[in-house]
Parts: sequence; structure tokens; C-alpha cells
Amino acid sequence: MKRSFVAGFLILIVLEMFCAAKLLYAAPAPPEKLIGMFERFSLLEEKFKSGNWDEAIKSTSSIASEFKEMLPQLKKTLRGDIATTFDSTLIKLKQALEKKDLEATEACYIDIQNFLFVIMGNYEYKVPPILFIINKYILEAEYALKKRNFKRVESEMEEIGNFMYRGGSILKEKGVKHADIEEFRETIRKIRAAGEVEDVRAAQNGINTLKEMSSMFLRLF
Repeated sequence: MKRSFVAGFLILIVLEMFCAAKLLYAAPAPPEKLIGMFERFSLLEEKFKSGNWDEAIKSTSSIASEFKEMLPQLKKTLRGDIATTFDSTLIKLKQALEKKDLEATEACYIDIQNFLFVIMGNYEYKVPPILFIINKYILEAEYALKKRNFKRVESEMEEIGNFMYRGGSILKEKGVKHADIEEFRETIRKIRAAGEVEDVRAAQNGINTLKEMSSMFLRLF
């Protein structure tokens, strides 16, 4: 999936503006529904990746309502017009869904996940949620491989790589060596290469390595 580097860079600049308040005081507990938002988006992702576009579009309405319910609590911690940013990002996702454009949908989906990650960065969690998300995508890639769905494996690896860009800095704070993070990223590249030639054994070996490393990362917290 090819994405606009400039567009992705700009949205991250806008979103990072909301993190400034975190530097001024201890991070508060997150809204109860914030983690649940990822589960809703995960279900939405399953719908559009399985071609169930109408159901995916319907999901955007419930997601918008749930975010609106959280907004008063979010505003106590975050500054900036987060409602407008969320609405505009969700609208782009809905438009891509309506066009049944998988590439555009995946790009918008990653943008809105990045938005949620930045918001979550302002709250205190025992284990960073992004690590659970990475682990979830590893398991989904393994399931796709068992079905010999190499295109889905490629998609999951790309998303893991995107999330590891943010998760890497969190792991370094916990003392994880740069070499270990690079090994994780190199394993992603090897799995993608194995998928291109439909080498199931090599891809599974790579996924096993990611699972082991992901478990190691989670045990640090």
C-alpha cells in the first residue's frame, strides 16, 4: 500500500500538538472507553478487509457516537480541536469505504489509528496499548498465512511496521537495544519477501520470531 509521506507527516504534526499538556503534570487515567475504541476499529477493519463494505460503513456511525461521548473527558487533558480532527479523519475513512477503495481505506484507517495512539500517549497505562495492537496483528498474519492469504499477510506486516515506528521509541525507554528493534523490523521484511514467493515455511518461521519478540517486549511492563 503506497501512502503519501507528506500527508502522513502533516497529520502526525497536528496530532502531536495534543501531547504538550502531558509534559506539565503526571498522566491521568484514560477514559474507560478509549481502549474499546481500538476493538471497534479492529472489527471495522475485519469487515472491510473481508469485503463487507456496507457493514463497515455502518460501523463508522457507532464509532463517531462513542467518541463524542468521550469528548468531555478528553478535553480535560488534551488541548486543540480534537473533535474536528477526529471528524475529518473519520469522514475520509467513510468516503474511502463508500468507494470500496481498499488502498485508500487502509491509509485512512492507519491515520485514524495514529490519531488514537497520540491521544492515548497522554494517559497512563501499565502496558502501552500499541504493543497489544502489534501482537494482535502478528496473530492475524499467522491466521492469514494458514489460509495461504499472502496478500493479507503483506497487509498485516505493513501495519506492524507502521506501529513499530511509534512502539520502538517506547521500547527504547524500557532499555530494549536498537539492534533488537532492528531485528524485529528485519524479520518483518523477511516475512514480506517470503510472502512474495509464497514460501509458507519461511514466512511462518518469521512470524514465530515476531511472536517470541513481542512476548519478550510485553514482559518488560
